[in-house]
Amino acid sequence: MALPQHTDANLRYQQQVDNSRNYVLPFIQQEMPDLKGLRVMEIGCGEGGVLTPFPEMGCQCVGVDLFPERIELAKGFLQQYRITASCSS
Repeated sequence: MALPQHTDANLRYQQQVDNSRNYVLPFIQQEMPDLKGLRVMEIGCGEGGVLTPFPEMGCQCVGVDLFPERIELAKGFLQQYRITASCSS
């Protein structure tokens, strides 16, 4: 049984953004309250949704994924930020 996010890249991306904003960032900020200037690399970044909140906090980000299709989605979703996204095989 496929869930909607399995076939909808926009929904999957937004779920990743929401998860990162609501859970990942607060968890990290418990130990590092000021994220400005932090360098973040996500291996297996997919569409880049988890990375999205980080540049909003002043971080420098890089995302890497094995699937070129997902990197192309990430580049589209993240074009407003200065995030490097690349495919590595």
